Amino acid sequence: MNNMRIAVCDDEKQIVEHIEKLIIRYANSFNMVINTDIFLDGQMLISELSSGVHYDIVILDICMPEKSGIDIGVYIREVMNDNISQIIYISSERQYAMDLFKVQPLDFLIKPVEYDNLVNVFNKAVHLLGISNNVLTYEKNSSINRVLLSDIRYIMSSGRKIIIKFADGGQDSFYDSMDRIYDSLKDNYFIRVHKSYIVNYNYVRKIYASKVIIDNGEEIPVSRNRRGEINRICMQ
Repeated sequence: MNNMRIAVCDDEKQIVEHIEKLIIRYANSFNMVINTDIFLDGQMLISELSSGVHYDIVILDICMPEKSGIDIGVYIREVMNDNISQIIYISSERQYAMDLFKVQPLDFLIKPVEYDNLVNVFNKAVHLLGISNNVLTYEKNSSINRVLLSDIRYIMSSGRKIIIKFADGGQDSFYDSMDRIYDSLKDNYFIRVHKSYIVNYNYVRKIYASKVIIDNGEEIPVSRNRRGEINRICMQ
């Protein structure tokens, strides 16, 4: 990953300006393109997130008026259902461990943030975000969405409409090419059993000549010209 988008939210202007300088230094040192958005209050950031903007890394001060960093973290995880963005908390206090538990932040940095500490945390974030094989990225309504591959049962198409069926029973839809989707998935236990169906092999329970049955009992059709590929994958 050579490009990242980062949000920094703190109600102290000098803090966000300091962190922005550290991010610029990091980007120059590691030859990366990083777009950084600065927010001086939590509600502004929530408004930006609710409009469909996605950030790879979100740096949050814990104590802010109106919307705290914890409020924003909960919004990202529970309202946006985003478990991929890496959240980094900053504070001059150390006593927030239990409050942060359900947000599952990547790390916690003590103010004033030092460059070496930021480098260590960013390197972890880049590593996690850069494992693109674990994530499907797609565009919907002018926003970028990312889902864990392990959460996908199968993907189907109807014309140019792509429908993702999730393991929890939910679904999402967007417009794209089935060929492009499969190209990004085919090395990750996903099988294109039919021109209109891509199945996560981890959810397959039975395989027949004309269909596969997945864990929830659904039957997915198998086209004749795909049987060879299915047999090859099953033999691995």
